[in-house]
Parts: sequence; C-alpha cells; structure tokens
Amino acid sequence: MKQLTDRQKDRIIEALTNIEFPASFTYTNEEPEVIAEHLKWYLVRNEVALKPYRPKWRWSKVVGYRLIGSNIIYYNVYKQSDEAGLLALCVHEILHMIGYGHGGNAIHWWNKKRKMQSANYYIGNAVKEYLRRNK
Repeated sequence: MKQLTDRQKDRIIEALTNIEFPASFTYTNEEPEVIAEHLKWYLVRNEVALKPYRPKWRWSKVVGYRLIGSNIIYYNVYKQSDEAGLLALCVHEILHMIGYGHGGNAIHWWNKKRKMQSANYYIGNAVKEYLRRNK
C-alpha cells in the first residue's frame, strides 16, 4: 500500500497556503482558514495510506472513497489522470476524516452549486487547480 510522500504533502500545504478562500462554506460554521489549518496539521502529523482499486464498472463516476473510521483512501485507477487530481482527492477525503462533510451524496444531483460551496469540494478543487497551474 502506498503512502502520500512528504513531497506530495508539501505540495498540498503550499497550495493551501496560496489559494483564496470564500468568506464561508456550507455545512460548517468554521472559518475557511481554520479548516485549512486543520488540514495542514493532519498532513504533518499523520500518514495517509493510498490504495488503488478497479471498479467492477470501468466507467463508474466514483473517483475515490474511504470507509468510515478508516484512514485508507481508495482511488479509482481509471479516474486518476494526474497527480493534482490524486492530491485533490486526498484533500477531499482527509477533510472527511477530520469531520467535514458535504451534505451527503444526494446533493451531487440536486444542487451542484451548494455542493461546490462545501469545504470538501471547494478546497479539493482549488488545490487541484493550483497544482495544475504551478507544476
């Protein structure tokens, strides 16, 4: 099983330091900067295990997941085209590990705008875009 490397953790922390945050997120009353600090703290103090998987249906929309109570991030090998995408998935799942949600999976289809205003999706996408622009 692979682990996030120190270099990958440093890239995430660099991105978190340089991205702009909105005034607030949905599904939490925490300040965005506080959430980013929690994420940095987790990355510095914990190992993050990564395990590839191949879904039964190759065209599954699931990019990755983790089991509740687990610190292993499973990533869909068919969906990971670059390191920035993998690191964004890690950010999203680590935010779940430390207690931030995005209103459940039902929100994916009925309110995409609200979904993107959650910390998990916003920070994950912002990290991905930052890393793609700053290789």
